[in-house]
Amino acid sequence: MAYDSLSVSILTKELNNILQGGKITKIFQPEKDEIILNIFNKANYKLLISVNPSINHIHLVDTNKENPKIAPTFCMLLRKYLTNASISSVTQMPYERLIEFTIRTHNELGYEDTKRLIVELTGKTGNIILVQEDDIILDTLKRLPLSPDSARILLSGAKYTYFEKRCLYSLDQKDKIANLIQSSPLPIDQLFKENLLGLSTQTVDELLFGVDVNLHTLQNIKLILEKIDKLLYNIDNPTPNILFVGGAPSEVYPFDYLSVRGEKVYYDTLNIAHEQYYELKDSVMRFRQHSKAISTTLKNTINRTEKKIGIYSQEMQEAQKNQESKIFGDLILSNLHLIGKNDSSITTVNYYEPNCQTVTIPLDVSKTPQQNAQEYYKKYRKLKNTITHSIELIEQNKELLSYCNGVVLMLNNCSTSQELNEIYQELVDAKLIKGNVTITKNLSATSQPLKYQVGDFIVRVGKNNYQNEQLVKTSKNLDLWLHTQQIHSSHAVISTQGREVPQEVLTTVGEIVTYYSPARNSGKTVIDYTLCKNLKKPPHARTGYVIYSIYNSLVVCPCAHAELLIK
Repeated sequence: MAYDSLSVSILTKELNNILQGGKITKIFQPEKDEIILNIFNKANYKLLISVNPSINHIHLVDTNKENPKIAPTFCMLLRKYLTNASISSVTQMPYERLIEFTIRTHNELGYEDTKRLIVELTGKTGNIILVQEDDIILDTLKRLPLSPDSARILLSGAKYTYFEKRCLYSLDQKDKIANLIQSSPLPIDQLFKENLLGLSTQTVDELLFGVDVNLHTLQNIKLILEKIDKLLYNIDNPTPNILFVGGAPSEVYPFDYLSVRGEKVYYDTLNIAHEQYYELKDSVMRFRQHSKAISTTLKNTINRTEKKIGIYSQEMQEAQKNQESKIFGDLILSNLHLIGKNDSSITTVNYYEPNCQTVTIPLDVSKTPQQNAQEYYKKYRKLKNTITHSIELIEQNKELLSYCNGVVLMLNNCSTSQELNEIYQELVDAKLIKGNVTITKNLSATSQPLKYQVGDFIVRVGKNNYQNEQLVKTSKNLDLWLHTQQIHSSHAVISTQGREVPQEVLTTVGEIVTYYSPARNSGKTVIDYTLCKNLKKPPHARTGYVIYSIYNSLVVCPCAHAELLIK
């Protein structure tokens, strides 16, 4: 992301304009690497400061976050020194990702005192540091490990030092930049990334957009210096925007970068753009994490179920092979006169075989012939029960496997957090995962199915089993219901209002249903359709499951028909 010194510079100016003279009323630490300051300055503001190693960010927010019941140590320290203090200024260390809040407060004796809250937005080493007026560190949010060659010590009681001045060039040193380009054989983009202060890779790419980076001529240098002038001018005239790629927020930029492609949404201030970006990013990240957790649960359940089906099938096959126990029992009872008192086996003709071959039957000498026969009958009954039980378990697990594969399809079709939560709740109801109050409490309202205008008919298409269930419940008897034959898919309902549905409408809806099924990438697929009055839900059936016996069919190819979607 183009979160470099230029973005920080613009953010600092915006925050200074809004917060200068404001009073810090409350301080919270909702996360281990995040601080929220409530500030009153003619209106109430919430300043979020996050030094999360993945994404450092600082901006004003409107949302509330849940706070721990016991405040962490650093939060308590900030409350001690900064509660009811006023912000004198918000400044930036030139060309660095460092923002400093100068705060006017009073000490224990009532004398005016100054503290500085320093925010270092430096990625993994990002930190929040509270410093006294004499530069002595009171404490830091993160205790970073020290290396033997550390030039800066960020510990309580140590003297705070700013970043070491590097022998690099700032954008306002145009003469030096021109000399640097002329004197170096390196490509200009590599030269800038290594030598220009505080610029991200994206900003360098934008600065050199349309420039031949291997050409070190005076004309090319002049063009680059003109671009630098324009970039410096834009700092006071930003055009904040968020870049969306594939519908998801990809980057947030302070200016309209011509070097990047995608859908852009513009905002009045960079602060608002950052707030929206991180809120959307957090929402997308949580959606993906939640989706991945559900996907993992389903994958594990599918693997476990397939393994069970294999085990039960093997047990059934072995039991079927050993059904000769009944034959042994029959042969013993029919040949009692041939069995001696201490015989350990009997060899007799097996009249069950077509060729009447002889068979040797083992006997337990401690038991009578009749008892040996009963033992074989007992073994046979046990094997017979094993086969019956295995068949039942195989059917149960095949049904569960089919259900899980259907939910996987629904998960792939899901696009909102509400739909994802419904799938989660469905798995909780099915006892496949343990319920989580923080997730299930958000299910007060059901998500809405997709809606299409196909000819003169309104068509609703469910994207998960909750929506499929609601479709059937809210449909009228003469509405038409469509589903792929013998494979999972979304349910579709055509609102007929008593009218006859033309064949072309049936075909179009069938194509949509096929698109939302595992046959999306296949060829022709059979679709069943019937009146909603013909649908029945068996007792204790899973969410969204229905059966039907009266139906017609048609063959279609998958198609999304996005142009017919009603938004």
